[in-house]
Amino acid sequence: MLNPQAPQGAQAAPRDPFLMLTPAGALRAHARAQPDKDGAELQTLMNGLGAPLRSAWLAESPARRALLTEALQKGWVQEMAHPLAAPNVSLDSYLPHAIAGLSGERMAALSSDEGFCLARVGYSEDEAETLCAAAVEFFDFAARQKQRGWRGGQAICMHEDLDMLMPRTTFMLFWVDGIGYWIIVGGEPLLNNNAFVELVWGLRAAGVRFRMKTERRPSILKGEVQDTHKPSILKGEVTLEQAPSILKGEVRIEQAPSILKGEVQDTHKPSILKGEVVLEQAPSILKGQA
Repeated sequence: MLNPQAPQGAQAAPRDPFLMLTPAGALRAHARAQPDKDGAELQTLMNGLGAPLRSAWLAESPARRALLTEALQKGWVQEMAHPLAAPNVSLDSYLPHAIAGLSGERMAALSSDEGFCLARVGYSEDEAETLCAAAVEFFDFAARQKQRGWRGGQAICMHEDLDMLMPRTTFMLFWVDGIGYWIIVGGEPLLNNNAFVELVWGLRAAGVRFRMKTERRPSILKGEVQDTHKPSILKGEVTLEQAPSILKGEVRIEQAPSILKGEVQDTHKPSILKGEVVLEQAPSILKGQA
């Protein structure tokens, strides 16, 4: 198809949008501790620190093309014209901001599956801890029912009025990297907005950055330190006898640390370390000779 604004004969560049999960897609992909095949593929959209291009994501697996068609139809994935970066802030300050947008009354808490309150907004500390403890009870209940074959739903709502039009408190469980989280929302739940996507992606991005940091840290013991200036005994590049030594006069005394500075300059004396004298022949403080 020709671009009407392009010179005659010029082909329009193929549209290659960026892909990211919608709120429904984020919940679909992270609803289980062990995601199904489609859920695991959808999670890969959040594997990096930026939204992937459609062409790059599809190139990794031909089977994703059919999944993308279904995901777009069901509203699990959204296409964007501009790049999108993952949240890059401290979780301590980010989480309260992220969960606030999930409640019409800006009352929310985030709990681990063990009942620890990770973030809160709108609730007092006591209220948040009570709700997080209640979430653990719901988690145990859901686990028992799952063993009996009942899948149930993905959220629990508490009502105070008989018409049950608006829940007073909503509990929803989701999983990130095998860790369970409860989002607890007071008043009107606003889970179907991008604040939930940002919350999930923020948690995943924190894990990605931590792994990148630890994987990049070089280790001498693993042979990952590249020292182009000096050979390394630990890497087997030089034997102990070949290593530069103050005792052999091969290193200037100014380069030596602490006690050795100005205190060890006897390069003319025979050395036990160099095999020039046996232990019995060496002067000894214990023998009163040094």
